[in-house]
Parts: sequence; C-alpha cells; structure tokens
Amino acid sequence: MDETGVTTVQAPEKIIATRGVCQTGAMTSGERGKLVAVAVAINALGNSIPPFFVFPRKRFHAHVTTQPV
Repeated sequence: MDETGVTTVQAPEKIIATRGVCQTGAMTSGERGKLVAVAVAINALGNSIPPFFVFPRKRFHAHVTTQPV
C-alpha cells in the first residue's frame, strides 16, 4: 500500500493571454483547499484495487474512534 496527499485546489501551470496585454490573471479558487489522502494497494500476486480517496471527517463519534472493551 502506498499513500500520498493531494490538495483539492490546484494552481494553474500555464496562462494563455492575448499578445500585447500587460495584465493577465489566473483563475483559481478562492478557498484554501483541503489535503486529501490518496491510497492504492497491490499484493504480491499483482492483484490491486482502484485508488481510493480518504477525505477529512467533519465530526468524530466516540464509537468510531474507540475500540470496544
């Protein structure tokens, strides 16, 4: 299994503008974006599952974060 983090807001790499225009701007989102984990798993035989995204939770419940006794 391998995991990496990607942001939900991407910065543009190229800006295309009309020749002779002095002021150009890039269109990006106004929000900061969140870091989302992307994971993929492959076993020794070569079987794999599709990559999956792990988004941050908004609310944590006690029964989800603790183990039963």
